[in-house]
Amino acid sequence: CSSNYCLAGTEYLVLLPTGGSVNVNLSVVSGTRTVEWFNPADGTTTAGGTVAGGSTVVFTAPFSGMAVLFIHP
Repeated sequence: CSSNYCLAGTEYLVLLPTGGSVNVNLSVVSGTRTVEWFNPADGTTTAGGTVAGGSTVVFTAPFSGMAVLFIHP
């Protein structure tokens, strides 16, 4: 991940302190993963669809302010 706030493994958890976009290297991931966004300001979760592994992907938060990106099987 191109963030100082990233936990990667079979699941990816990325904190974007001011929102915006982040590059996540999914080159070691095969198949597809589910994408979710968590908004700490109001406690809501937004579905982000799915993403295929095998490359670096740019993710952009669907709302402004702090965001948490969760990518999982």
